[in-house]
Order: sequence, then C-alpha cells, then structure tokens
Amino acid sequence: MVIEQNHVLELTFAGRTHLDDPFNTVDLSVDFTAPNGRTLRVPAFWSGGDVWKVRYSSAIVGVHSCRTDCTCCRSTVDAGLEQSGNITVTPCTGDNPLYRHGAVNRRNDDLYLTHQDGEPFFWFADTWRMGLTTRLAWPEDFQVLLSDRVAKGFSVVQVIAGLYPDMLPFDEQGRNEAGFLWDESIHRTNPAYFDMADRRIACLVDSRHHALHRRKLGIFHEIRRQNCPDASLAQPDRVVGGLSGSLVRGGGGQYGFL
Repeated sequence: MVIEQNHVLELTFAGRTHLDDPFNTVDLSVDFTAPNGRTLRVPAFWSGGDVWKVRYSSAIVGVHSCRTDCTCCRSTVDAGLEQSGNITVTPCTGDNPLYRHGAVNRRNDDLYLTHQDGEPFFWFADTWRMGLTTRLAWPEDFQVLLSDRVAKGFSVVQVIAGLYPDMLPFDEQGRNEAGFLWDESIHRTNPAYFDMADRRIACLVDSRHHALHRRKLGIFHEIRRQNCPDASLAQPDRVVGGLSGSLVRGGGGQYGFL
C-alpha cells in the first residue's frame, strides 16, 4: 500500500464470521508504527455488516507497519480482523496546502497556529452547526455556501457531527440524506449517515474550486457526546469513537496522525 504524505489511507477489514451485533460486541484498533519507531493506536469504526474501517495519515516518509488488535464476544478472534502489513508513505506531489504542509496545530508554547511543517496558519472560522444534515441541501446549497466562504477568505469550517444537546434523537433537523445518526433502536450508529457526511467533508478538502486550496480551507470536527434519553445506548464511547474515526479527511488527518 502506498500513500502520499498527509493524505488519508483507508483500510477495510471484513469479518469472516457473522455476528448479530458487531457494533456492540467488537473492539478493533490498529497499531501503526512509523519509521522513527513511534507507535500510534487508532480505533477502527464500524462500517455496517461485518465490515470495519480505519483511517491513517502521516507526514513521515518511509515504510510504516500496521497490525490490528481485536477483541470480541467470541472466545476466538475472527481471522478477517487479525491482519498486519506495511504502508509506504511517499513525498506529497500536489499543491493542496492541507496535504503539502500537514495538519494544523499549536507547537510548544507558541501563541499562534502552524501546519506541521511550520507554515503559519491563520484560523478564520465559520461554523456550520448543522452542516452535515439536510439543512444544507447536497450538493447545491453546500457548494454555494462553500464558494461564498472561500471568496470571503475563511480558512476553517467548523461542523458538529450529530445533534445539539437539546435535540431529541430523532429530531428531523438532525437527519441527512441517509437518515439519522443511529438506527431506530439507538443501539448502534447508522453507517450510511456518515457515508453522506464523508461527501461533504471530502468537498471541503478537495473542492473543485482551486481557490479553496489557495485559501487553505481546513476542517475542525466538533465531536460531541449525544444527549440520548434512551439507556439502550449503553456504550456512548463507541459512538464518539465512531464519529471521530469515520470523519477523518485530509490535511494530515485529524485522527490517526503521526
């Protein structure tokens, strides 16, 4: 597997044994080890059925190794979820600043933000609180708003993945083209919801508008625990992990970054 610096690699793992409730009975993580010896554990997210995915990005050129670590309700681990391999990270060749310069962060005690390579970044943000829902029709309204914000010089779009704390689980405002954040039982997330969210995030990172790249339009994912009155969602950390893991796109990644 080969990926350019700061681009996001998605790995897919398919279980060979069907489980009735994989979301609540399987914990899958992947340990990525960079050429410098540093290891990062990244939680995988459930993608529906018996499929799990993980996303990884690195600015370090060279060969990275990866190995899954899986626990489930069965006494023996599914062989399809026990995998290992190598990833080759090559120098970035494009001109998208999110890929060329890497993730945005604060270095040491600096009072300003930079990309990972030291390139300065000015955080000028617009918040689309319901940006992943049908409040912004996809793709028309979303792209119109994006073009407007690029033209005005915004460098960041902040979005909320999920519902406001004061919204009920099935408030119509929280729906996107694929339905709600979770299934009717609120026992597990709805992967199709995040597939649609992916399209919006990818548009922010890799917009066909070249001005987007020049303006360095970035992404900040505001991940919130959902205020769910139904106690059947017994493991909210699985939802939060699924949100953060499934919404990684570009700029060195906001999750799973070395």
